[in-house]
Amino acid sequence: MKRRFFTAAAAFALCGPSFAQADPLPAMQETPIFAEQVKSGALPPVDKRVPEAPSIVKSFAGADGPGRLGGQVNMLVANARDTRLMTLYANARLIVYDDRFKLQPDILQSYEVKDSREFTFHLRPGHKWSDGEPFTTEDFRYFWEDIANNKELSPGGPNVELMVDGKPPKVEIIDERTIRYSWDKPNPYFIESQARAAPLFLFRPAHYLKKLHGKYTPEEDILKLYKGSNWVNIYRRQDVMYGNSNVDMPTLNPWVLTTVPPAQRFVFARNPYYHRIDQKGQQLPYIDDVIMTVVAANLIPAKAGLGEADLQPRYLNMRDYTFLQSSAKTSGVKVHLWESGSGSQIAGTGTLQRLAVPVAGGVFTVALDFGSVFTVDTYLEIGVRSAGVGGYSTLSCSDDPSGRKRQAKTKPAKGFACISLASPGEVIATADIHIRSPAS
Repeated sequence: MKRRFFTAAAAFALCGPSFAQADPLPAMQETPIFAEQVKSGALPPVDKRVPEAPSIVKSFAGADGPGRLGGQVNMLVANARDTRLMTLYANARLIVYDDRFKLQPDILQSYEVKDSREFTFHLRPGHKWSDGEPFTTEDFRYFWEDIANNKELSPGGPNVELMVDGKPPKVEIIDERTIRYSWDKPNPYFIESQARAAPLFLFRPAHYLKKLHGKYTPEEDILKLYKGSNWVNIYRRQDVMYGNSNVDMPTLNPWVLTTVPPAQRFVFARNPYYHRIDQKGQQLPYIDDVIMTVVAANLIPAKAGLGEADLQPRYLNMRDYTFLQSSAKTSGVKVHLWESGSGSQIAGTGTLQRLAVPVAGGVFTVALDFGSVFTVDTYLEIGVRSAGVGGYSTLSCSDDPSGRKRQAKTKPAKGFACISLASPGEVIATADIHIRSPAS
C-alpha cells in the first residue's frame, strides 16, 4: 500500500538531511528521468550538472534513506499563492539547520565568522542555476547594488536586518566564489537569518533579472515584452524569489515551477542542476515531481483522509485528527502530530508565575504580569500559602487594585490581588490561569 504522511501543523521540510562537506565524491549515477535528454544532448551528464564540490547527504532524519529516484508527491493547497510553500519545503538555503539543529553550509561550500561582525561566504565551484547558468558572487553583487540599494526598487534602502546601529554592511566581492559582509559592530543574527523558513535573501539570478532592470535594459524594450506602466512595476511582479510564482525565474531549489499561475494544478519538476547528492552518487531530490492541487480549504481534511494527498503538512487541525486516524484503516494515511512554532491549538491550564515574598504580616497587594503572549478564558485566581500560618486560600484576581474581575478574554494576562496575613511568614503565591494561544 502506498504510504501517505499527514501532519497537523505547518512546519515541515521535504528536504532536511545531514550533510558531509569533505567526503570524497562518489561515482555519479544518471537520473533516469533525464537519461533521454542527456542522450540527445539537450542536457549535460549529471557529473557536469552538479557542482564540482556538491553537498553530499550522509544521513537522513528518521534514519530513512538513501532512497530511490522517481515518482511524484501530491499535496492539496487552498489557493494559487501557496506556490510559495515550496520555498519552505525545499529548504535550500545558503546555510541550514541539520537534523540536530546545528548550522551547516548548504548552498555555500563553507563560511567563516570573525567576532560576529565579519562573515565570509564561499560558493561551490561549478554551481549552476536551474537553467544551467553559473551561480557566482555576481548574483550577490547585483542584489546588493541594484536591488537593495536601488532607490526605485527599495525606497527605504536595505532590509533593516542588514543594518547595525543604522549602518549597512561593507560588502566585498573577493572573487567569483567569495564574498564578505562586515559591520563595525557585531551582527549575531546574520547567520541564523539565512537558515529561516523565510530567509533573508542576499542574492538573485542576475543574468535573468538584468533583462528586466532599467539599469541594464532600456525601458521601452522591457515594455515590449511585458504589460506595465514602467520597468519598476514589471520588475517587482517578476522578481518573486520567495513567492515562487514565476516559471521563467531560475532557482536553486530542488524543484522548479512549470505551471503558469493562475491554475488549479501546479507542477514542480526536478531541478537538473540541484547541488545535493547522496553517498550512492544519486542527484537529489529523489522525487521527480511535486504536484499541488488547489481545492477549498475546508475540504482539504476530507480529501486528504480519502487518500487524495500523499503528503499534507498544511490545512489540517487537531479537530481533524480523529477522522484522519479513522481513515487510515482504508486509505493508508499515516498521521503525525507535528509541533507548531505559532503556539498551541488546544487550551490548557498551567502555573505561569510563582512568587515567594517574605512578609511581616498585614495587608498588601501582589501584582502579576504575564505579558501579552496568551489570552485568558477566565479571570485569574491566586492561591496563597503562609509558611508561618499554614493552610491555603484562594482569592479572585482582578484587572486592577480596585477589585474589578477580569471580563475581556483577549487582554494581556495581568492581575492584582489584595492579600491579608495574620502572622509573619513567607507568602507563596501561584497564579493558575486557563489559557488558549492565538493559534487556536
